[in-house]
Amino acid sequence: MNLARFPRRRYTEGQTPLEFVPNFTRALGGPNVYIKRDDLLAAIRGIKSGDLDDKVISSVQAASDHLADRNAQALLIACTELSIIGHRILWNGKKYDSSQILAEAIVLEAKGKPPRA
Repeated sequence: MNLARFPRRRYTEGQTPLEFVPNFTRALGGPNVYIKRDDLLAAIRGIKSGDLDDKVISSVQAASDHLADRNAQALLIACTELSIIGHRILWNGKKYDSSQILAEAIVLEAKGKPPRA
């Protein structure tokens, strides 16, 4: 199938804002939690197509730098595609990879050990 015949769709209008999520912040008891999602769609599409070049890595790194510039204390990689390159993203604070956390919990359960809290 020739997918080039279909027009490309743009899902965002340039940069997307960093958004404060007060309910999630309250549920965690702080610190303030912010989210930024939409600007990584191109990188996610690239990873899905097997494109792991520097351009893809740079776009994800730029998003994490954007969060760091706004004093984010932790980076949550909560997308399976981004988990593929998460180890290549530089971050000075805590970095959590949801796929890695889930895999570790499954291994512990398979071994009959309780997952850590």
